[in-house]
Amino acid sequence: MLFQSIKSQAAIFLVMSLIIIIIGLLYFLYQKQSAEREIDIVQPEVVPVKSYVDNCIKLVAEEGLERIGLSGGYISIPQSINSNPFAALSIYPKADFKIPYWWHNGIEAVPTLEFINQQLTEHLQSEFKNCISRFESFADRYEINELKEPFFIVKFNENDVSVSVEYPLEIVLKNGGFKALRKDYAYTIPIRFKKVYELANLIMERENKDYFIEKKTIDLISMDTDIPTTDYEARCSSKTWQLSSIKEKLKTLLRVNLPYIRIKGTDYNPNLYVPNPSGNDVYSQTYFQHHYIWEIATDSAKYRNMKVSFAYENWPLDIYARPSQNGILRSNAQKGADMLSFFCLQIWHFTYDIEYPVIVTIFDQQTKDNKPYQFRFAFKADIDHNQPNRVNKGTAVFEQEPEVSSEDFCNNVQNEITIFTFNNATGENERDVELTFVCGRFYCDIGKTDWLSFGAAAGITKRLPYCVNGIVKGSKKGFADAKE
Repeated sequence: MLFQSIKSQAAIFLVMSLIIIIIGLLYFLYQKQSAEREIDIVQPEVVPVKSYVDNCIKLVAEEGLERIGLSGGYISIPQSINSNPFAALSIYPKADFKIPYWWHNGIEAVPTLEFINQQLTEHLQSEFKNCISRFESFADRYEINELKEPFFIVKFNENDVSVSVEYPLEIVLKNGGFKALRKDYAYTIPIRFKKVYELANLIMERENKDYFIEKKTIDLISMDTDIPTTDYEARCSSKTWQLSSIKEKLKTLLRVNLPYIRIKGTDYNPNLYVPNPSGNDVYSQTYFQHHYIWEIATDSAKYRNMKVSFAYENWPLDIYARPSQNGILRSNAQKGADMLSFFCLQIWHFTYDIEYPVIVTIFDQQTKDNKPYQFRFAFKADIDHNQPNRVNKGTAVFEQEPEVSSEDFCNNVQNEITIFTFNNATGENERDVELTFVCGRFYCDIGKTDWLSFGAAAGITKRLPYCVNGIVKGSKKGFADAKE
């Protein structure tokens, strides 16, 4: 009995010890989480300024993510791509808008997550100050002194994008004797960029292994009677085809059929209307259901909230046929011998080299936890002698280009322009206007305007650096600032 009593006491002691340890661990974790969730107390006088800064972070960050989504991971396209006409697809040539290829001519060029992060960070650094606009809207009530340039940290998290900013400001209320220092700001964007990028990367990776787009293209060529491949016909006169007509037919086939490609596990409508001469007019009852569903991962269901589309529009398509001469494809005549000398047979066998761009668009739909987001990227489909051609010849290295100082940028002048200044209210010419040229994060002093052409107009003639979407700002005492 004594032995059993000792065992019981030992067991009770062990249980109590375990409970104490668990309580201690829970308390430690609670304290740690409480520290991490430290409440940010903001004085009422500072609230308008903080809200203004937070809103600028939101606007600039979301604009940057939108631009990244439109151009396949880029805000600023590196010079190495800009100067290479084969490295990007010009969707709107007049607007000089390009989408760099993630794969072209055997080169894999998928921008890394680190590179995209740096693109967004640099966009924030260059555009944030333009949004802040020297706190001009607070000039009547506050004196706001910038103690240090803003420093941004961007993180692509599993379910959102977070931006934290260190931006020390001295905030003085002009009529209230109030003075405060505000340094840290943060904003979380409910966009699942990391997951969208992961799916885009997976599609590109599997295309380079599966040749899915090339195989669908070869199927389209093989099934269309207007595009000759291998066949024969009993006739004496030769049969001819124009390569230009074949090219136009192929462009139509790609434009119509590629949008029916679906990624297994993503959100698509199996009951979508599709003309079907031999069955029900729904996607699930057509050829596409059995041949255009692409399984890229065993766990692709984790992308079920996303829609994926593939597109080819009227973009440049290169095609070469062999044998051909001056854009004409011609069959070979074969005559029968002896008793069959009257019999004629036309035989042909053509192979094609084809190259064309494809755009993939991923749309992450809105939920209660995240905002909708669209991301698209481009790559080239490549066929050589009727076979997929995705031999990897190299991988692009994504390194940031050397940092350019404002002085170097402003001194790199090119085009000479004349800027005229006038009073918007009266229409009269206005001299002594201080002009500043703004290009992204660069600010270049142009100088003051003066009379031109013996007093006929007010303005200044200067050579300025090259800039896309540059801004000229004008200021003069007694006038509101203006920009163009």
